[in-house]
Amino acid sequence: MQHDVVAVGPAAGATLAHAHSQIVGLPFVPDDVRAACERSQSYFAKEGRSLLSALVQRELDSGARVVARSPSFI
Repeated sequence: MQHDVVAVGPAAGATLAHAHSQIVGLPFVPDDVRAACERSQSYFAKEGRSLLSALVQRELDSGARVVARSPSFI
């Protein structure tokens, strides 16, 4: 199994404010990525919907950071 990691900005070594990223293929899933996946799976098992959909709904309910919204875009 290969897991791709994308580093962006200062974490990728960028010192200037410009588009910069690196993609690294690893033969394993990093612990933080595995933990995030496990939390998402646990949330789904408990709540019956994805963590991401719950976060999006919370943002929509708040409206504080919603700049634009359409049937297919937030």
